[in-house]
Amino acid sequence: ATLSQLIDEPLSAMPRTEIYKIDAGTFGAVPYLSQERLYLTEQKAAGVLKGIVMPFESSLIACLHDEAGYSATFRRMVDSLAQSLVLRDEPGGPFVHEEVLVWRLRDMNIGFTINRAALDSDGDIESTVETAVLLPRSANEVMAHDEFDMTYETTQGDLISGRYAEAENGEIKLSIRLDQVEGGGYQVEGNFQGKEIDAPLQAKSRVYGPYYQHRAMVQAANSADGQPRTLSIDAYVPSANPLQTITFDVSPTGARVDGSPEYELVFAGVKATGVVDDKGQKSLAVNIGPLSLQLSRTYVNSQP
Repeated sequence: ATLSQLIDEPLSAMPRTEIYKIDAGTFGAVPYLSQERLYLTEQKAAGVLKGIVMPFESSLIACLHDEAGYSATFRRMVDSLAQSLVLRDEPGGPFVHEEVLVWRLRDMNIGFTINRAALDSDGDIESTVETAVLLPRSANEVMAHDEFDMTYETTQGDLISGRYAEAENGEIKLSIRLDQVEGGGYQVEGNFQGKEIDAPLQAKSRVYGPYYQHRAMVQAANSADGQPRTLSIDAYVPSANPLQTITFDVSPTGARVDGSPEYELVFAGVKATGVVDDKGQKSLAVNIGPLSLQLSRTYVNSQP
């Protein structure tokens, strides 16, 4: 949403604007989301406003360029800034797993997801999942979708607690807190699509955290006998159902892509096809309603 605001606010008085380009990717290990928008002033002068945002763990850096042309030069300058910048208060790893995946719609990269996991001071796994997407709605309108999850799980993979938030165009759509309760089980509190929630979570069995899900996929795809295995995991995805866990069923298709097994993933009525290698999810293709989305890994740093 920050990128949309940075682009929209300076152009709010312009009689005409049009989306020229949306892009996403990585500068080294740093993800970015960019937008270029054409505009026409009241004096009939044309221009192009370019914006790039880059999230760090504790900060968000934005760069703007208001001049036609020089797109490649602007990108190179921001790339250099991203890879040379050292933030004084940035917490930093060490991460046991860090990856960036880019979302693609047709011929346009429209967003990214960052997955990170690290040991906390109690010896548990702290994971964060951050997603930012700009989805074109028309020639001059985009929908900005943002997600941020922070979870804790044991080293055996059992989910301890989680905080989940989602927004569209800066408006909060989901804000959920999940905690274990005495005697077993979990309690869900928060707001989901404008409705207050305070109820126990319905779970079929053990609920696993995101880092366990990642490790289980890697192990299933890289078994000792060389044959990829099926996998079924119960996880908590509040956007799918805030009061009930969902089951991820993963089955090898028998095909291989560049030596890595292809899988079919089924969850909450959605089917996807992806490739898993020894570092985790390499790619994924999924149809959500009328949209055909592809997810491709662009950066990974993962401990064995």
